Formats: sequence, structure tokens, C-alpha cells
Amino acid sequence: MDRCYRRCMTTRTYDPFKLSLEERIQLAQDLWDSVAADPEFEVHLSPAEAAEIERRIAAYRKNPGAVRPVDEFLDELDRRYE
Repeated sequence: MDRCYRRCMTTRTYDPFKLSLEERIQLAQDLWDSVAADPEFEVHLSPAEAAEIERRIAAYRKNPGAVRPVDEFLDELDRRYE
């Protein structure tokens, strides 16, 4: 478990807004990881969301070369919105 989480949870008076930005991000990530690791956690998709995922998977399987690495996509966004 992360140092920030242990320190924060052992403090009697805990105010997450007094954490640094980095610590708040880490706390949010730690919380999300704990939710995602919980065996009771289930993602509920609408029929439209499930259909879109299936459509994208089918398109990828049909033409896997049509995709590009996420780093390339993010670099393009950075250039476009600098």
C-alpha cells in the first residue's frame, strides 16, 4: 500500500484537501485500485456501450493494422492543443 495512504489513514484528523497535488492523485489511484480489486466490483454497461465495445473489437480484429500506438495519438493531441 502506498506511503501516502498509510500516513493519511493513521492520522486522527484527516483532510485530503491538505495533501499535495501528487499525494491527492496517488490517493485517488490507490482508492480506485482497491475498488477494481474488490471481488464484488462489477462494471455495468448499457446495451449501447456494450454494442460499441463489440463493434470496436470486431473492427480491430478485421484490420489490426488500422490502429496506432496510444503514445502517437497523445503526441498528436499535445501538438494540436498546445
